[in-house]
Amino acid sequence: MRYVATSWKAQQEDSKKRGWVLGYKVLTAVDARDNEPDIYLMVEYKNMAAAMDVPLDELDGQTKKLEGSVVASNKAFGERDKIRALRGSIVTRELILK
Repeated sequence: MRYVATSWKAQQEDSKKRGWVLGYKVLTAVDARDNEPDIYLMVEYKNMAAAMDVPLDELDGQTKKLEGSVVASNKAFGERDKIRALRGSIVTRELILK
């Protein structure tokens, strides 16, 4: 949770300022079942395709600004792998009923 509350949150805030995302949320599952996530990180995009098409140099610039360097970011990512198990990702879309 330290990573989520610091680095991940800072990345989302910076992405909002850049117009890449509209917002974000952190959800926890109460009594998650075996092999299911207990934390969900949600990101809301105005245009997901455009947000995923950001040039790599811009993404590297964001990483350098927030983490110090891409190398430092990769090292921190590796350290977090020791204490977590990634379960995958899902894409959902909100359905607005009329």
